[in-house]
Amino acid sequence: MNHFTVLAHIEDDDQTAEFLVRKSERVRIIDTWDALGMRSTGSHDVELDAVEVPADALLVRLEKGKPSRFMACSSAYSLQLPAIYLGVAIAARDFILDFADSRFAPALGGVILDAPQVQHKIGEIEILVSTSKALLYGLAERWDRHDALKDKLGSEVAITKYAVTNNAIRIVELAMQIAGGHALSRDLPLERYFRDVQCGLYNPPHNDMVIDRVAKEAIARQRAGVASGSPPPEPNPGSQATQAPATLNEEALA
Repeated sequence: MNHFTVLAHIEDDDQTAEFLVRKSERVRIIDTWDALGMRSTGSHDVELDAVEVPADALLVRLEKGKPSRFMACSSAYSLQLPAIYLGVAIAARDFILDFADSRFAPALGGVILDAPQVQHKIGEIEILVSTSKALLYGLAERWDRHDALKDKLGSEVAITKYAVTNNAIRIVELAMQIAGGHALSRDLPLERYFRDVQCGLYNPPHNDMVIDRVAKEAIARQRAGVASGSPPPEPNPGSQATQAPATLNEEALA
């Protein structure tokens, strides 16, 4: 990697900004990334030793309280995270369908995909995948189509991240249950999918943060309605915006 961006504080302006930094003898990448999952992301440490950059290296100034691609708030950047883990879950779904349709079980006299309990799990997986796709694609489309709503979709972005990443974990768990003990073998990709998908819980916003935010908003609506003597306002401003059907292919997330 020869170019990358960093956030730095501009002391004279008391402001944070994004800078483009070019690799040099004063920029050192320290090979420290040794995580349980998502190992191929290569999130190593970077050491900058008295690095100077030209004036045009300042890409954008971050304004306090306004969304940016580095904020896990109402920024569309946050939707990249659930997209990654939905891609992992879909890969697990595709693998387990092929595996179950080719694995012969003497007790069944056929492949394990014919077993009712396996088909039940496959049904659960399909429902979770479809639900996650509807949430993620629908919100992404609203973001792209309705610029005026972007500052009002913070909770919806957080809820989508929460739902899609937790659904992805459950999808991989169900796939592993179908595979049984074979799922633990490194000869199959399921153990890697399992490790990778756990990382979604540690990308912001975290589960407890989302739950706390949504609960407080619900309580605020309730109390506002009681105080005014009228029904509480509906959540999710902009939910009346026209939503076009999701048309993205699964391959876009794989």
